[in-house]
Amino acid sequence: MFTLLIYLLRKHKHRIWISSLLLALLFWISLTQALAEAPRMNTVLYGASYYHEYMPYDRLEKDVELMQKAGITVVRLGESTCTN
Repeated sequence: MFTLLIYLLRKHKHRIWISSLLLALLFWISLTQALAEAPRMNTVLYGASYYHEYMPYDRLEKDVELMQKAGITVVRLGESTCTN
């Protein structure tokens, strides 16, 4: 089998097509293996960005309460904050 593969990659008139197909097959195998080994989550995460620097501080508790009522499970903070 290996000898046939070497022949096809060196001598066959469609060697570029064959090597491209072989690379695609190897990529597909590695991708399916990576997906099979990827960690699975038990639930869907629902998220939001919260720009606390643009909100009055006394509104924080109300905003957290509204996010909890909406079913938000993940909040991204400090996205627009720059430090020197």
